Amino acid sequence: MCTLILNYHNLVSHVMKLACEIGSNRILPAIRALLIMELLDLGVPYSRVSTLFSVSTTTVAKYRSKARSDVLVRKMRDDEQIMDDIRILARMIRDGGGSYHHMCELCYLVRKKFFNSVISCRNDDDSSTP
Repeated sequence: MCTLILNYHNLVSHVMKLACEIGSNRILPAIRALLIMELLDLGVPYSRVSTLFSVSTTTVAKYRSKARSDVLVRKMRDDEQIMDDIRILARMIRDGGGSYHHMCELCYLVRKKFFNSVISCRNDDDSSTP
């Protein structure tokens, strides 16, 4: 009986991840890695990228490495729609624009495409379902 309850608890805790939990643990770091790569590809210096993201230049280098090795990042790089959005957002960030709403939209798109998330976030816009 105890084993059954423990297994049920593990199943529920695994299945019941909140949309923002998935987003903050997996998706946002992948989005940041791709944005950093794109900004560097646009010729933005490491020091400027570190300022834009409020991280050290060492962290920028780590994100750049993540963009080359992470499985989710590779899947996102292979998706034309996601990369179009990443490129647009990178240019907006470079030019002083962009907001957290753009990150939420990207997170939503990635969750729908790669995580089959049935749990919604209050920032989800179901009218933009891919």
